[in-house]
Amino acid sequence: MRAIRAAVRLPVVTIGALTRRTPAAVIRAGADGICVVSAIVAASDPCAAARWLRRIVEEARRPTEDLLRVLDVPAHRMAKA
Repeated sequence: MRAIRAAVRLPVVTIGALTRRTPAAVIRAGADGICVVSAIVAASDPCAAARWLRRIVEEARRPTEDLLRVLDVPAHRMAKA
């Protein structure tokens, strides 16, 4: 991810194979965003899953302590990868 980020000026978005901890890792590695479908539509509460993913991405852009606190929060019934 870091090599791709360094090589291009376009937005970098990760697609697919995202698990509970993956979104934060890819944002911290340089991705501008994530693209998910099943993590939201397969969740028992899609709105809560979307809110949780958004929060993870926002927190990944902040200091590590904030992200670790958020990752300890249950995934709001998010679908398992």
